[in-house]
Amino acid sequence: MQEPIFKSIFQDSWNDLPLVMKKHYANRAYSNDEVIIEGYLDVYCRWFLKPLFWLFGTVPPYNKKNTPVTIHFKSESNSRAFCFDRIFFFSIDKPFHFRSKMFQFQNNEVIEVMNYGICWHSLYSWNGTKVELKHKGYSFKLFGFYIPLPITWIIGAGNSQEFPIDDYSFRVHATINHHIFGKFYEYKGEFKFTKEL
Repeated sequence: MQEPIFKSIFQDSWNDLPLVMKKHYANRAYSNDEVIIEGYLDVYCRWFLKPLFWLFGTVPPYNKKNTPVTIHFKSESNSRAFCFDRIFFFSIDKPFHFRSKMFQFQNNEVIEVMNYGICWHSLYSWNGTKVELKHKGYSFKLFGFYIPLPITWIIGAGNSQEFPIDDYSFRVHATINHHIFGKFYEYKGEFKFTKEL
């Protein structure tokens, strides 16, 4: 029986995770596991980043509160990827999909691969009260290699935090902050588990 993909990422902290976080990261590699969560997010994006995000199809370039969001966490039968399909219902007739895949790079460093090979590197940890994703840089995936992209000083550093609420719900707060100009991007809100396949 395969263990969860994120067990080796959290390492010794895995056993300390509350139930909701273990459910969040329960997907196993080389399987058809799928978990679905639903909730609402407040989304904020500075105007000058909107064309860039539209072009590369990454995080949604919107400013809207209480946006209904459904997220599918999926495994792949042929890889160790932890896959996201985030569906933002900014409008009823055309949902916005933000898809990506996470891979363990080494130890607790995780690479999130987005459209066109754009990658975000982060360090995962559990500090006893929340899961933290700390910015480690950006890269471009080309022929299986990750080429560093020195753009943090331009678009800012991405960080995220996840706070357990109870056994079935948690709160998330993700930001992109520039070291001089402050907050460039943010989404925050709450989710609850609705289905485990």
